[in-house]
Amino acid sequence: NSIGPSEFRFDEYPFIFLTLLLSLQASYAAPLILLAQNRQADRDRVTSQEDRSRDERNLAVTEYMVRELAAMRKDLVEEIKKLQESSGTKPESNSK
Repeated sequence: NSIGPSEFRFDEYPFIFLTLLLSLQASYAAPLILLAQNRQADRDRVTSQEDRSRDERNLAVTEYMVRELAAMRKDLVEEIKKLQESSGTKPESNSK
């Protein structure tokens, strides 16, 4: 605007019109940006809640599987002892 040919200059030095346009743009852009941030925060909150509930379900399933595995191991040890007693072999000591 200040270095172009004088016939194409639409706003002289203090650039009042340009300042007005930039202020207008800022006045409608700021609320839109804040609105977008609020919506993104809401989406993040929902995603966080879904992740938390999924983690809780996964933890419950993992704990259930650990209990089942421990019960199966206990049953397996009992069956091995029964088989060893019925065959007359000496049971091995298990240090675990």
